[in-house]
Amino acid sequence: MRAGERERPEGAAPAGPRTYADRVADEPWLNGTAPEPQPADLARGLALYRRVMVMLATLMALIILLNGLP
Repeated sequence: MRAGERERPEGAAPAGPRTYADRVADEPWLNGTAPEPQPADLARGLALYRRVMVMLATLMALIILLNGLP
């Protein structure tokens, strides 16, 4: 770690300090104190994503059925 850098939390931690070509963005880690995601957390996230996609497809089909095809 270079001088002045904050230590990166282990695992999945978005944002935080980063270096670009000509400057340093010294921003805090987002939710750096959160526990590490576990496989069950990822499975729940994917299940939620799938449910939302099914609801979206259902809503789109309903709109098309009610309004007819263009």
